[in-house]
Amino acid sequence: MDDDHVASCVDKASRETDDSAISSFLEDSPVSGEAVADAVSAFILRHSCDKSTSHAENVGTTNRPFVVVTSGGTTVPLERRCVRFIDNFSAGTRGAMSTERFLEAGYAVIFLTRTGSQQPFSHLLPSADPPELVNRIACLAPPSAVSPAAASRGDPAPAADDSSGLPTATSSGCQASAAVGVGSRGPSEVGVGIRPEHAEAVGRVLRAQQACREDGTLLVIKYETIFEYLTYLRIIADQLRPLGPRAMLYLAAAVSDFYIPWSELVEHKIQSSNGPLVLHLHKVPKMLGALVHSWAPEAFVVSFKLETDQRILVDKASAALQRYGVHLVVANLLHNRKDVVTLVEPAAAHRDATASPEASSGAAAAAFAGAQGPAVHGAAEPGLGSAAGGGGYCGGAAVGARVMEVRRPAGDRDIERLLVAEVAARHGAFREAAAASATAATAAAAT
Repeated sequence: MDDDHVASCVDKASRETDDSAISSFLEDSPVSGEAVADAVSAFILRHSCDKSTSHAENVGTTNRPFVVVTSGGTTVPLERRCVRFIDNFSAGTRGAMSTERFLEAGYAVIFLTRTGSQQPFSHLLPSADPPELVNRIACLAPPSAVSPAAASRGDPAPAADDSSGLPTATSSGCQASAAVGVGSRGPSEVGVGIRPEHAEAVGRVLRAQQACREDGTLLVIKYETIFEYLTYLRIIADQLRPLGPRAMLYLAAAVSDFYIPWSELVEHKIQSSNGPLVLHLHKVPKMLGALVHSWAPEAFVVSFKLETDQRILVDKASAALQRYGVHLVVANLLHNRKDVVTLVEPAAAHRDATASPEASSGAAAAAFAGAQGPAVHGAAEPGLGSAAGGGGYCGGAAVGARVMEVRRPAGDRDIERLLVAEVAARHGAFREAAAASATAATAAAAT
């Protein structure tokens, strides 16, 4: 029995174990997800040409690609009527900013996000808790301070003194709005305006949100617990299955590794008077294999790997390729994750040019379907990136994997512009390769 056959048997047994654990988890979960299924179905149908039939019958009638972006961290409840929970480190920044870039690239985005985590376009506003944010970007301008004529001209209100250290409620330069009133004493007793230094940012957020509403390209689904996250992900993947290779799953959420099954949770708050608390945590079932092989078997799947040790980063990412069959792993280190990411992919999917929005999709598809060659170890390929930003191929991967490092250029506010461009180019090549394969199969069947 050769090594490849042994490895195949081990992988199959591992997937069967994972599938069994996932089934048990979902059966035990208290979450139904019917509303999520309805919302996703309607969202897909909106981007189909024939609205009179179900999305499963006509998903091939439009070419807009779909992406599911998962974001934020899952919680693990310690009681059914949850007071205490185990949380997971993640602010959801990468998922939120990637969503913006996917929207710019023409995707319809399903954003599966933790309640309270970073949302698309929110990075444009000052970083603050909600009450403080209101004080930072908005202000009150009584009609006596700014006349309607002065407000229409943009004249500032008189300055107000406040020793609290917070922005004053009636601040110099605040543009009052005669259309907004405060309290129930009558309209326009106190005007509310946006501070001039934040007006442009607020306008950009409002315009971006309005464009998403008008185009219907963003569906936001919120979760909190590990039960909600995995149940919703399964439902979304099922709904996306008819889309085939047009769908991508970009799994940037920080998913809990351990949890307490719902059937083992106590009903009410755990009492501290009962003495020391000892918890027995179960491993959360690995859903990547089921996602790739069963839930959405024709979709393009991108997983993420966060580590703190550079020495194991690429090996851990390569293991995800081999065990689960994902198409791309975005690996990053905790300390520099906003500036550097490492892309790890099967060698057969390697392209001989860096990805860009202007890249030839036909050439990319041919490269995706047929590019072969030894994995790169210990040296960067010429012409692919520099210390100033961009991408470069580097070593350290297991045999059969390609590694590309992407760095944030000094002039870019975020790395997601380059990251999403690379991912979208690979997804485009993947779709074209699938289309070419389907055409060849049809031609062969006709002969």
